[in-house]
Amino acid sequence: SQSGWSTFQDIINQMIKHDDDFSIGLGDFVNDGFNTEEWAKFCNTIEPLVNKNPLFTLPGNHDYDGYYDQLFPKNYYLHTRTPIEKPTYYSFIKNDCYFIALDPNKNFPLAIDPEQKKWLAKEVNKKQFKNALWKFLLIHQPPYAQGWSGYEGDYFIRALLDEFALRQTIDFVLSGHNHNYERKLDHNDEHQICYIISGGAGGGLESEPQSYTFPMDKIVKKHHYCRMQVDKTNAILTVYGLDGSVLDHLKISKK
Repeated sequence: SQSGWSTFQDIINQMIKHDDDFSIGLGDFVNDGFNTEEWAKFCNTIEPLVNKNPLFTLPGNHDYDGYYDQLFPKNYYLHTRTPIEKPTYYSFIKNDCYFIALDPNKNFPLAIDPEQKKWLAKEVNKKQFKNALWKFLLIHQPPYAQGWSGYEGDYFIRALLDEFALRQTIDFVLSGHNHNYERKLDHNDEHQICYIISGGAGGGLESEPQSYTFPMDKIVKKHHYCRMQVDKTNAILTVYGLDGSVLDHLKISKK
């Protein structure tokens, strides 16, 4: 949303019409993480959605703004109701889906620190993770992107995918950071992984030119939100624009 409150309000008004199990926010909820007035507007806008179903969040770089001396996003903790003693990275399970949320912004420069890697190693070795039908990685910065000139996603995330063999296990990598919608579907061996960037909930949209190192399958430079319906064999992604129009539709099936 990144303080694009009018557009964010329009999106929330659409989202609450759906009967969803939960929602996910991929970071950059405000433009200046230190600004309490921005956080108050975020909370007021998101309230109808939070009252309807759970909201899972992870911080973006803008949510850390004003806190880079201590790398502790106090306002994020306060206004997303994250327990102060809990880390900003975590996992959760919903039915047959396993979600892992990472936070590279808690380090300067950006990185997945040794403590977080140690935690991740335990997560991917859990029986529940291995048995989950659908596996999701949530991380604010994307591994691949074409959003603006000179930015192709972050190398350290691509390296992380290889280090933990996540390209062979994760089904979806969900990111924000770029203010648009981007999608890339990769196949390796007999596994496919879908990279999705959803950063169009209110902040100013990216403009041309783009980076072309890692071409994405689809780019939509419009405000939007995504919905996913998942069962034991299919994951169906639908991306909606501000007027309710369908901007993208993708069905991924388990073999």
